[in-house]
Amino acid sequence: SGWLQVLDEVINNELILVDAKKREFTISDAELTEEMESRYGPNIILNLQKVNLTIEEAQKMLSEEMIIHRMVYYFVRSKAEQNVTPSKIKNSYQLYIKENPSQEIYSYNVISIRCDDNKLANLAANKVHLLLKEKNQDPKDLEDTLKEIEKEYKNCSISVSNLYKTSSKDLSVSHKNILKDLEKNNFSDISSQVSRINNKQLSRIFYLKDLEKIEAKTFDEISNELKTKLVEKELLQVGNNFFNKLKKEYLVENKVISKDF
Repeated sequence: SGWLQVLDEVINNELILVDAKKREFTISDAELTEEMESRYGPNIILNLQKVNLTIEEAQKMLSEEMIIHRMVYYFVRSKAEQNVTPSKIKNSYQLYIKENPSQEIYSYNVISIRCDDNKLANLAANKVHLLLKEKNQDPKDLEDTLKEIEKEYKNCSISVSNLYKTSSKDLSVSHKNILKDLEKNNFSDISSQVSRINNKQLSRIFYLKDLEKIEAKTFDEISNELKTKLVEKELLQVGNNFFNKLKKEYLVENKVISKDF
């Protein structure tokens, strides 16, 4: 499935070797000998026989590999690294902070009281609020008791939401205004509003179960990671420019006639 990419890599490697020869770029015998010993160990001849290679073949392969690595470093990697200046890293950090600011994670429940009669809604909401303050427990543990209160008021419903876990940046303004002043394991005052659709009152009480503060990473913590990403991006750009230049200079054109080529 990746044959086209492999073919392009083979062509690029051959172009590097041709260009290196033109520049008279070579690997010294001492460097080659040291790398041969490092790659194949002290018993070079014996180890080469195990992989069906002659010493001349191994030296040629290793020499070409070293030339390719060094040419790529000189003409691609070193330029890419030079392009990633301190100011670019700082700009990248500013973008990172904008996308990943310090935030707070609110874990909370909402107790909702709805009644057909607004007067009953106020009475039910006050009784629920008094119970919650008195018991000072997780509202989910009080659902049965709340259902008993619900029966006392005609056409009323009292419900406890599932636990919401929401980031401060995603929290609605109305919810945030209530939750930001609450301490953990505490209930808010009653918040009421009348629906424009049916003119019925909805009363809500918020319970803040937990508040987790997540600080944004500092520049020192994230700078190396940001630099690596910037270098990778530059490597792609500088590498493409380098190999396109070689193909143009040495009149190499890679055209795929069809997918079955």
